Amino acid sequence: MVSSRLDVIVIGCGFSGLAAARRAVEEGARVLALEARDRVGGRVMSRSVGGTIVELGAQWVGPGQMQVKELARTFGVATQDRPRGGVDLHYDLPNGSAEPANISDQPPFDRSALGLVVSELDELAETIDVHAPGASDEARRLDTMTVASYCEARMPEKARPLVHAVCEGFIGVPDQVSMLHALFYAKANGGFLSLMGLGAEQHDSEVFPEGASLLAERMADSLSPHLLMGRPVTRVAQTAAGVEVAAADGTTWSAGAVVVALPPAVADHIRFEPDLSAGRTILQRRYLTSSDLKFQIVYDAPFWRDAGYSGSVIGPGLIAFDGSTSKTRGVMTGFFSASESVRLSSQDSATRKELICRRMARFFGPRALQPLAYEDHYWLLEPYSRGCVAAPPPGVWSQVGAYLRGHEGRIFWAGAETSVHMPGQIEGALLAGQAAAREALSRIG
Repeated sequence: MVSSRLDVIVIGCGFSGLAAARRAVEEGARVLALEARDRVGGRVMSRSVGGTIVELGAQWVGPGQMQVKELARTFGVATQDRPRGGVDLHYDLPNGSAEPANISDQPPFDRSALGLVVSELDELAETIDVHAPGASDEARRLDTMTVASYCEARMPEKARPLVHAVCEGFIGVPDQVSMLHALFYAKANGGFLSLMGLGAEQHDSEVFPEGASLLAERMADSLSPHLLMGRPVTRVAQTAAGVEVAAADGTTWSAGAVVVALPPAVADHIRFEPDLSAGRTILQRRYLTSSDLKFQIVYDAPFWRDAGYSGSVIGPGLIAFDGSTSKTRGVMTGFFSASESVRLSSQDSATRKELICRRMARFFGPRALQPLAYEDHYWLLEPYSRGCVAAPPPGVWSQVGAYLRGHEGRIFWAGAETSVHMPGQIEGALLAGQAAAREALSRIG
């Protein structure tokens, strides 16, 4: 079945696709947005767990993220500051047997020394052109190293664990991700000092107490005449007259242009006719996706604060934070490392719950063994996400990075990875979607 002709078709209804569709509708275009899943939001997914809203995907916003905050005001979705104060903990870092310790004054984390090292990283990041990260000779040299190999060669040993933890939390696995990409990402997100919470403004400083999914859902409601759910796209064909887009159920639509608002690895599972350029194909197949298994534990209260703890813990295989958004319930938000996530993904949720609650009890006492509810999510197993963060290994930016953004004929790329401001964030996704819609509308006149 072939529908009537449209101006723009948007594939994917995460925040980037929703933003693209919204911008095109505002410009008076005939628009259709297609979402493979039965929900919108992409890598954002809020759930009620034990009667408390928690985030199983993207969770935080912060300084400089004006688009998402403006949209939240427009659609009546509240934001609030995340919990602050108390002692941060590290554990097991030297030899696998250390007890939890205050991160501020115990080795290997000397914050003053670490701040100097990170400031040097930010100075290096400032030399990167966010519009063309692989353009210079020095950038291409940095693109031959992973974050781990750079840290081993250039960074004091005591600084490496936190740099690795932050890299894995925001960007990807340190021994896989290009150092050039890490520097690009840091510069585009306000610097390593901000990402690590060492600067004047912390990168992730606010949350959505009603859930980030609520914002995506209200954006989708405003687009309801232009949005279809449960329609995974299988084929995009460029013709002399425009673009044809086919869904798995056999339905086909035609348009003047298409915006593909998907992670590169997901876009690679669409059949493009004619074939995409070699550069774009290589990029989609080498732009790695990774995911740490994210967990949320709901307690009757944030009891760790009574003992003076912040709820933040960094150690091998685990990172955790105070994820509470109410004054009554306590929520511990955390991630298993990529390697631990692979190992634990073969076990059931009850086993993972027991493991992490025992770990939390080691940090915060026996009350941690009595949660009201637990839930976790492993994005790597989601076919329409294939991971939570996407980042290139060495060589991709310098060889085929130019194919990440822009367009191929009437096909325009969007998604959180493609933004030059706040990539990897909801903010970056929104900006990338808006930019792709503008470019697509310009192409069709």
